Amino acid sequence: MIRPYFADSQAFFSEQRDMLRFHVPKIKQLAFALLTSAPPMAKNFDDTLKAHTAFRKALLGKAVRPVTSKQDVITPGDTPGVLFGLQHAPEGMTRERVRQLASAGLFSMALAYSGPTEYGGGFESDAELTNEGKSLLDSMATFGVQLDLSHAGHRTARGALRYIAKHNLPLRPFASHSGCYAAYKHPRNFPDDVLQDIVALGGYVGIPLLSPLVAPYNRDPMNAF
Repeated sequence: MIRPYFADSQAFFSEQRDMLRFHVPKIKQLAFALLTSAPPMAKNFDDTLKAHTAFRKALLGKAVRPVTSKQDVITPGDTPGVLFGLQHAPEGMTRERVRQLASAGLFSMALAYSGPTEYGGGFESDAELTNEGKSLLDSMATFGVQLDLSHAGHRTARGALRYIAKHNLPLRPFASHSGCYAAYKHPRNFPDDVLQDIVALGGYVGIPLLSPLVAPYNRDPMNAF
C-alpha cells in the first residue's frame, strides 16, 4: 500500500519518518524539487554530512536527476530534477566544513530550525544574527551554498539580508517554505519588509501548503492559501 504523500515547496514525497518512496515520474508536471537531505534538526556535522551523502547517493540515478545549472531548470528532462538542502546549519561550521558540504552536492542551508543557535535565531527565537552567522554566510557565498531563510526568526532574517546586501555577497537568499505574515500572523511567516528584501536580492519565496502556516485550525486552509 502506498501511503499519501506529504508535500510542501521542499517536496516531501513520503511520510517524513518513513523511507522515501519516490513515484514522482508519474507526476509529469513536476520539473524539479528542493529536497531536505538530512534530518531537519540535525546538529552534528559528521552525522549531517553522512546523512546527506547517503540520501543523495540513494536517490540519484533512480527516479530523478541532479540539477546543476540553470539550463537544467529551463529545459526539464524526462524525470524530475532535484536540489538538496539543509533546514538547519550543523554546529561548529567552519569554512572547510562548508566546502565539504558544497563538494558533496549541497545546494542550500538554513541558519536555524526553531530556537536560538550559534548563528542566530529560528522562528521561536527573537535572537539576532551573530558573528558566527555572518562568518557562515561569508563561507556559503565563497562555495556557492545558497541561504534558505525558512525557519529563521524575523530579526535573524533581517540581519542576514542586510549583511548580504552590505557586503555584496554572491547569494540569492530565498525562503523555500514561508508565508506572508500580513496574511496570517504565524512566526514561520515573514513580514513584508523581509519578503521585499528577499526579492531585491534576486531570491524567491515559496508559499507553503502547510495548513498551520496559512490559516487557523478552524478555517479552510485551501481557501486561505
